[in-house]
Amino acid sequence: MSSSSSSTTSASAILVFLVLLLGYVVHRRYTTPSTETICRTALYDVRELLNPPASTLHAQLQSRALPNARLVRAFRITNTFVTPDEDVHKQFVRDARSLIRSTSSDEGLRQLSDLATQVVTDDLTQYSVSPASPIQYDTFVQVITFKVIMSILFQLDPQSLDTGDVIFVSQGINDLWRLSKTSTTLPSNLLNDINLRLRRWITSTPNPLNFVLPAFETMWRVVAITVALVYKDELTLQAFQAFLDNPSVGQFKACSDADSDGSPSVESVITETLRLHPPTRRISRAVVPAHNISIPFLPPFFAHLLSSFSASHPRVYIADVSVVQKDPQIWGADAETFDPSRHCTTSTTEEQKHAMFAFGYGKLKCVASSWAPQAAALVVAAVLQAVGSGRLEICAGKAIGSREGWEEWSVVVSSAQENAQA
Repeated sequence: MSSSSSSTTSASAILVFLVLLLGYVVHRRYTTPSTETICRTALYDVRELLNPPASTLHAQLQSRALPNARLVRAFRITNTFVTPDEDVHKQFVRDARSLIRSTSSDEGLRQLSDLATQVVTDDLTQYSVSPASPIQYDTFVQVITFKVIMSILFQLDPQSLDTGDVIFVSQGINDLWRLSKTSTTLPSNLLNDINLRLRRWITSTPNPLNFVLPAFETMWRVVAITVALVYKDELTLQAFQAFLDNPSVGQFKACSDADSDGSPSVESVITETLRLHPPTRRISRAVVPAHNISIPFLPPFFAHLLSSFSASHPRVYIADVSVVQKDPQIWGADAETFDPSRHCTTSTTEEQKHAMFAFGYGKLKCVASSWAPQAAALVVAAVLQAVGSGRLEICAGKAIGSREGWEEWSVVVSSAQENAQA
């Protein structure tokens, strides 16, 4: 056989091989599941997933951003939760710290206490125009929380926030968040209508949702759940009233002595709420495994093409925070029971301290993890004060909700005159 004939045969064989290889890779690409999901439920697996050893900040940001792509579609946000850009992350952290700094000291907590009390009082006055008419519980809490957050973050007068607009924005945010998880089709004008109202209130921030979304979406649920858990407990009401009257870090942490009335600290109540009802029950991280094909005789462009087609779909790892925070092996046989006393310093084990992930863990832990529980507690305290005074009656449903599930819950506001006569 001539050398030219051999060369032709070899070239044909290589071409057939490449075509078969490309066909196999393309077939594998489009017949394998789009995303592989792996759930982590053990304490140390969750800690390692949220703070991987030897992982760079960029890698962790990318791992977080991939599963959050739905939030870009729903809210068009550009903050650190949806991008691997380290500069965006650092700027967001700086801005967030700046926004909450003014209410982080004891003096700031005093201002926040006065603000929360004012917002609740003003809204009760507004609602009492038609007393005895039930108001949806989640709507009531959303409005109170939203007004407080907007006043804190953007120095707004809460009375300048029209309640009807606040209801539209807060419920719209809730609806978009829910739909982003379950639907490929979103209401066409809802986001625009939300932003129209936000930009009317906030003129100095190009995209207010970058800050409003992470602050409001979590806090209103913490407030709603905490109030629902404790509003009938007299000792807990007293503890929150003491914090509202003396809003300091010391009072937030103050536990009663064993020989006294046994009331829990406000901190322990909030912590127990976050344990049983974490705002984010499952924290997702995604990894796209790299597949670089290197065959000596392949032209670089063909190798790159094969690598592109053979690249795996994202592998999503889920830290099931809800499971860890209710694990009987960590929290005991009563792990499903609401018991704030388990967080008193003398009774909390080291393993339990390491098993709280309400604000994440590691490099990407929430920047407001110290401030947010105190802020939420003061909003809770202002609502509970209204309950204790008789201005507000809570009509409970069968089960405690979260982002949804409050349909059977409502509140009834009495007029100031009715309350005085009572």
